[in-house]
Amino acid sequence: MHVHGHDDLTVDIVMRTKDRSLLLARALDDVLGQTHRSWFLTVVNDGGDPDAVDALVAARSAAWDGRVRVIHHRESAGMEAAANAAIRASENPWIAIHDDDDTWDPRFLERTVAWLAEHPDAPAVGVRTEIVWERIEGDRVSELSREIFLPELTQVTLAQLLRFNCCVPISLLYRRTALEAVGLFDEALAVVGDWECNVRLAVHGPLGFLADEPLAFWRQRPSTTPIGARTGRSATASCVSRSNATAPASLSTSPASSTIGSTSCIADSTGSTTASAASRTDTTDSSPYG
Repeated sequence: MHVHGHDDLTVDIVMRTKDRSLLLARALDDVLGQTHRSWFLTVVNDGGDPDAVDALVAARSAAWDGRVRVIHHRESAGMEAAANAAIRASENPWIAIHDDDDTWDPRFLERTVAWLAEHPDAPAVGVRTEIVWERIEGDRVSELSREIFLPELTQVTLAQLLRFNCCVPISLLYRRTALEAVGLFDEALAVVGDWECNVRLAVHGPLGFLADEPLAFWRQRPSTTPIGARTGRSATASCVSRSNATAPASLSTSPASSTIGSTSCIADSTGSTTASAASRTDTTDSSPYG
């Protein structure tokens, strides 16, 4: 579907959700707050209560200006299938994944669209990301602390992505043609499908990175004792470990495999990968969309 006034700068925003009305309301308002106004939002309710999602969308009907659709899955299809359903239902040239619990700086789309438009060979662009630790208390979300995710990161390379996922979904804007060229997200993966897709994109072409101020906010809800206190590691290290897989630090001429944390990966000499998924840990959120 083309948006009203479709042009080459229109972004298809994918928002996956399941039974998290409090967070979904915040995410919907976050999209509406973007300074770049040329976008179309597809909300994928992946097996959750449809009435709750419809009510939140309808409550903002005056603001959408025809720029929203909702896809309801009666049963959960999984994170990657939910993303692919939204992508296949849309056709604008840029794609962003904005899950129900994360947020953007108001200028995220403005800056990433401008960068990709100026760099036609790049399949995607990532941004500096801030981890926001928070806790849900009844009908409100309380922020606990913040820290920069991978503060030493200045560029995104294939070698880095074969070690860990340095660009989480909320931090990326994809070029549709590139994402379709690599086959979209692997629906066989329960989690870390974004990492595996990033590797395939990096083989397709160099990813950009806006390394200055944080424009994406990766929100985490720790259990009673924060991850860092329980493991003796920084929050950033814990997030990398629990949400990413690793592959060989350098490409070789023969297939190699490596396992770190909760996911194993096999990479061949072309950089193609196969990953086995494992569930996330360390959060009070039982949803895969945490």
